Amino acid sequence: MPYTPPTHKAEGFNCPLCNFYSHQLWFPMYYGTGSSYSPKYEGIKNLELSICYKCKEYLIWYDEKIVFPVVNGAPPPHEDMSDEVKKIYDEAKSIVSKSSRAAAALLRVAVTVLIDQVIGKNKNTLNNNIGILVEEKKLSVQIQQSLDYLRVTGDHELHPGVIEMDDIEVNDYQHTISLFELVNLIVEELITRPKKINEYYDRIPQRQKEQIEKRDSKAISRDQTANSNKKDHII
Repeated sequence: MPYTPPTHKAEGFNCPLCNFYSHQLWFPMYYGTGSSYSPKYEGIKNLELSICYKCKEYLIWYDEKIVFPVVNGAPPPHEDMSDEVKKIYDEAKSIVSKSSRAAAALLRVAVTVLIDQVIGKNKNTLNNNIGILVEEKKLSVQIQQSLDYLRVTGDHELHPGVIEMDDIEVNDYQHTISLFELVNLIVEELITRPKKINEYYDRIPQRQKEQIEKRDSKAISRDQTANSNKKDHII
């Protein structure tokens, strides 16, 4: 089931305490005045309580953000994320409630490490490496756009004032939470899907694999011959 981050006043989301998607009960918070014989209660502005219907634990919200306990709404790392990337991801997750900007910059670093693992470490920039993946047709348009969005957003945090991002509230908590979701989608595209396809392909008997390889080599040879003829025709 897709991850739904905790959102102020939402009827349901993935509880950061039990991780289950659950209905949430919302209550305003009050403080008491007067005497024990004549108590008076007044609402506390912008302070609310949400209770998870699943685990029965509660979150305290102030000014539409979780302030207690010390948790955040970032999704857990994808199960196929490498330990190196996960370490950076978890560090970003641990500070997103305190500094959305720092978390966004760390996620940009996590994506850089992830791409290096996919295509091999090199001296190219992240921008150039994304271009290599596009050229090799390893990315869907949506994931390529997600990578570029994370790259530009993270670059803004790493080099403030150099890259203008006036139209995007990079210091907004909910916006940064969405960046965690994008990182998991990128892992799904670049790591999980190829792994699953390879697992299916490995089930094909060796004899059939050899026939497939023979078919493909003939197709490549025909394409090379056709391209050569086109060049000769142009000359």
